[in-house]
Amino acid sequence: MAKQQNNKITNSADTVAKLAAMSGKMPPVATEFEEAVLGALMLEHEAMNEVSEILKPEHFYSDKHQRIYAAMTRLNIRNSAIDLLTLTEELKRSDDLDKIGGRFTLIQMTERIASAVNIEHHARIIFQKFLQRELIHLGTEMQTNAYDDTKDVQEMLNEAENG
Repeated sequence: MAKQQNNKITNSADTVAKLAAMSGKMPPVATEFEEAVLGALMLEHEAMNEVSEILKPEHFYSDKHQRIYAAMTRLNIRNSAIDLLTLTEELKRSDDLDKIGGRFTLIQMTERIASAVNIEHHARIIFQKFLQRELIHLGTEMQTNAYDDTKDVQEMLNEAENG
């Protein structure tokens, strides 16, 4: 079920990106907030508890940010420290370090942030942007289905209602 949900989210992000490219509009993203949250978590890993109640890896728009946050989540589950060294090792273990741009990417994130003082607010902005992308995806999916005469209208209404 979780894998199916992740595929649905990945498909959603892909759909929103394609729609954005076609319309010339940028999908709702908050890359600077994503980087701020990740950088702050490396500086003050205790903040992971409040952030983990708001965010999941798939809520991040950037694939590399999803990978970094997933690694942080794994470290947190194991009650390991989350810092530049432990995160680098975790990303190596998962074969993601090169995919995120290497250790330099992590260093840049920590250099851009002074503390985790606004981390909860930043996490909520990331989640809001994720919800906006989901709404775009659902709206596009409903519109596509509405043009398909082979689809049962009542079934489409039920799908729209249940999300």
